[in-house]
Amino acid sequence: FLLINPEDNSVSETLSWLVAAKNPQTMSHEVVVLVSDTMWNGLIYRQFIYSKVWFIISLMFFMLGQAILPKSDSAGELPCRLGILFSRLLIYCVTMCRLLYTHSKFCLRAYREGETMTCLRCLKVPSYLRDPRDSGGFLLMLLLMMMCALEPLFYCLPEISDFPSYDCPAAESLSWEYSVFCMGAMAIHWLLLVDISVFSTGLSAFVLVIGQVLSEMTRFLITLVWLLLTFGSAISVLEHPYFEMRDIPNTAIALFSITIRLYEDDYRNMLAEPALLATVFVFVTASAVVLLNLLIAQINCSYVYIYQDMVGFARLNRADVICETLEKATAKTWLNFVDTLQLDVPLEFNEGDVGLAGGIQVLEPSGLHPVTEDSILRFGGSSALEMPWPEETGHHEDEDRYHRISKMLKSVLKNVGKSTKPKKAAVAAEVYNSQSSESVLSGSSPE
Repeated sequence: FLLINPEDNSVSETLSWLVAAKNPQTMSHEVVVLVSDTMWNGLIYRQFIYSKVWFIISLMFFMLGQAILPKSDSAGELPCRLGILFSRLLIYCVTMCRLLYTHSKFCLRAYREGETMTCLRCLKVPSYLRDPRDSGGFLLMLLLMMMCALEPLFYCLPEISDFPSYDCPAAESLSWEYSVFCMGAMAIHWLLLVDISVFSTGLSAFVLVIGQVLSEMTRFLITLVWLLLTFGSAISVLEHPYFEMRDIPNTAIALFSITIRLYEDDYRNMLAEPALLATVFVFVTASAVVLLNLLIAQINCSYVYIYQDMVGFARLNRADVICETLEKATAKTWLNFVDTLQLDVPLEFNEGDVGLAGGIQVLEPSGLHPVTEDSILRFGGSSALEMPWPEETGHHEDEDRYHRISKMLKSVLKNVGKSTKPKKAAVAAEVYNSQSSESVLSGSSPE
């Protein structure tokens, strides 16, 4: 039931329910680990590689056409310019169009079925964009579309004498905007390759720890920005001749440099302005002393929490990838995978000891769980009704042994109880006699 729906041999939804529960302890259970590893090694591993092969090739061509060939010494030669043209056309015609088709289909389905969420209190966006991978792919699509609209090669097409060219007067005014979109697309390309970490449980767990630490860094940066704006605006209205803190932007930059210890000036230059020096010291106490140490403590606590269930979170991430890949797999692919499991073949407990069918056999080292005595009783011969089973000898020896031990323990406890009763009575009588003698000396009668 965890792997296959017995009614029609389709994919069981149990694993998707476990992923939705987001419980790392459950995902670390031996049975769940066996099911997820069986799916991963038998089916998902190849499907996941095939889905990432083109993305890796796309990244290679993207780097070739944007970061390698244009920066080489032979960038102005014809072979190099043809390589740049081919790489960029491949990115626009294949990668961008593929992302555009995929996200257009998902967006139309989401709006048609009403699977949307509210963004900025008024904008309806598809709910599938909650997934960081999907939202990253959507942002990459937008950046590639902006790059295609600002592509210098297209603006330089009229110059037939130097075709293909990406350095012409018509493209100079758009070169900076194009480089900004190109930088963002390059960064997102690399970030989307983080999914490959699911191949290793340890690497996937490390990536999850980094994500948890980044959430703590976000809170720290929000608080730090608030402190910079507060003290920057306060210092900017103070009358002082210090040039580096003349207005709010320069004051905020100077205070941030002080926080990360990159400020080149000296505090002794502020000795002539006590109010300014005192304000800077208060900011340093709040940011460098309190806020940074609080960040270290939060990161430490988050790491301890994640480390306890690190493998469970990693397996939860892999199970999520398994469920997403199974949604894209065809019925024929799934049935071929089920046939490779050979669930109709009886399993062997030992060599020649045939058991039941419908399971997955897992081998373990012979010394992992040693058994000194076999608990299965085996009899040879015919199973005819007129031939009775032989009498069982020695089968109840363990039960008789345990019964004798429990009977001996009961008798010992009973004897110990009898021996302690006279001692308790003697002690009580002695206490009573001492109380009586004290009451006679004091003139009172014992109760």
